[in-house]
Amino acid sequence: KRRNFSLTSTRRRIWPRLRSGFPRRHSTAFKKTSVLRAVDSDMIVEAATPSVPVSLGPASAHKALIDGHGRRIHHLRLSVTSACDLHCIYCQPRSDGAGRRKLTDRQRVEFVQFLYEQYGLTQVRITGGEPLLCPSVVELVQGLRAHAPGILLAMTTNGQRLANRAVALRRAGLDRLNISMDSLDAVQYRALTGGELAPVI
Repeated sequence: KRRNFSLTSTRRRIWPRLRSGFPRRHSTAFKKTSVLRAVDSDMIVEAATPSVPVSLGPASAHKALIDGHGRRIHHLRLSVTSACDLHCIYCQPRSDGAGRRKLTDRQRVEFVQFLYEQYGLTQVRITGGEPLLCPSVVELVQGLRAHAPGILLAMTTNGQRLANRAVALRRAGLDRLNISMDSLDAVQYRALTGGELAPVI
């Protein structure tokens, strides 16, 4: 059974391994921008085995990124916003994330590039909130694809804004898309999410 581990809970075990392997230029950049604190709210590491064959990045002896239970980490879930355009009855965040320290897209790309090159990260899943509310999400996908060309890029979305951005996301390098649809019945969908089903269909 898969379990997710936030970097907050596993940072003491994982981060020393990450920091010890940083090239000097990355180490300096992360120190200056206090990425350690920002990572807590923006990133979740998922311990899982890839379900499809993927490239393990540039040919090199990758270090193993291990969680607190001795499992190798292959996937990274990357939250790009805490905002959402639905109001699902089962998902009522206690805050909108105001006051949290956020990563810039450049920091996100550099972090993923480091894990890809040094630890053989195989997949990044872009999430939110609703990731399509992030104005620069297409550019972020382009950056991730350019700096981690062999990685599998996925996204989870509620689909409300997908019609206008699907082509751009695919051209930018997105490989997979998960669409959350609570019901195929428009009335029930509205009752569950507060939104309309038609734009998703």
